[in-house]
Formats: sequence, structure tokens, C-alpha cells
Amino acid sequence: MNDFEHKVMECKKDKNHPQRNELINSYVPFIIKNVSKTTGKYISCENSDEFIVGLEAFNEAIDKYDRSKGSFVNFAEIIISSRVKDFLKKENHYQKTTPLEEKEEFETYEVISDENDILKDEVHKFKGMLKLFSIDIEDLVEEAPKHKKTKEEVILLSKNASQDDIIVHRLYKTKKLPMAEMITKFNTTKKKMKDHRNFIIAVIIIFREKLSSMIYFAGLGGGKNV
Repeated sequence: MNDFEHKVMECKKDKNHPQRNELINSYVPFIIKNVSKTTGKYISCENSDEFIVGLEAFNEAIDKYDRSKGSFVNFAEIIISSRVKDFLKKENHYQKTTPLEEKEEFETYEVISDENDILKDEVHKFKGMLKLFSIDIEDLVEEAPKHKKTKEEVILLSKNASQDDIIVHRLYKTKKLPMAEMITKFNTTKKKMKDHRNFIIAVIIIFREKLSSMIYFAGLGGGKNV
């Protein structure tokens, strides 16, 4: 557990922890960024109902965070987006054809129910992109690394590859992993990439396309150095 996660967990245990306000204040730019992204307009902290909702959502994220599920930042993004959208719909500022239905109580982060468009849209996009590579989502279960250390290494490899424009361009163009470049750049092995080809491609897509809900709920943010 790093220092930041330790601070979040301490604040979760005690709602009156002196570091809670310090933590929230240090993440005001993050809250503004995510509220603005959800509303489609820049919001400021002054006289903004949306900002207040985002602030409360961030506070809620602290209370409900479970570090075993992945990154706190990804979880907070999901909570903020969900709460702001809910607020906007109540205010008749956010037009949707399908209402967002969320459970009041949830144990495994059912912040996103089956009818939540955030995750639903990401899964739809993800499946569509996998088809371009002739990958079915069921294939990923079989190809996912079984050992924790290997899984962490493969996720880190995929994340690094997703940030390399040349590698991603070649992957998307040829529909094949550019193994030579990846072996050279990331000190990996051909065997590892062959064994987990579909899984690596899937994780590259998730990170490259910034499918934040999937990053969190698939547990891709929880590995060492990931």
C-alpha cells in the first residue's frame, strides 16, 4: 500500500480524520476536471451546484473505496460521473433515454448497475474493438495469466504499450502485436506475448481508449506498479 492509499484508508476509517479535508482540498482540480468532463462545460468551485455534487461524490468515494478492487482515482472518477449525471437529470439539464438506476446499498461497487450507460457504453465499444482483432470476450478468461506476478507484469507491459503511439498505430493497423518492438522497448519475451496475446491486446485497448470504468472493475489498476 503506497502513502496515498494509506491516507485514503485512514480517512475511510475515521470520517473526522484531520487529513480528510487536506486530501479533498488537494484533489479539487481533479474534481473540477471530472465534473467539467461530465457536464461538458468548465465549472468553477464558486457558485457551482455541480461542483458541490462532485465534492460530495469524492467524499463518498473515500468512504466506499476498497483498495483490493483497484485504483482509488479510477473509482472516484466513476462515483463523480455517476452522481453528477444523476443531479443533472433531476435538474432537467441532462437528457437521457435510459434512466440511471443505482442501488442504495452495494458491497462490490455496484455503483454501476446493469442500466448504467457509463459501463454499458464502454463494454459495447470494447467488444466492437475486440471483434476487429477476431477476439471474443470469452477468450480473455482463458488467456488471462493465472499467477499474480505474471498478471501484474503483463498488465504493466500492456499499459506501457498503450502509451506508445507507434506500437498502438501498428497494432491497430495490422491487427497483430508488434512483438519485435515490444521485446526491445519493454524487455519482455516472445513466449509471454504469444501465451497472452489476446489478453495483452485487450488491456492495451482498455488503457488506450481510456475505458476508465473497465480499468477499475476489471481490477487493472490494482497491480504492483500499475
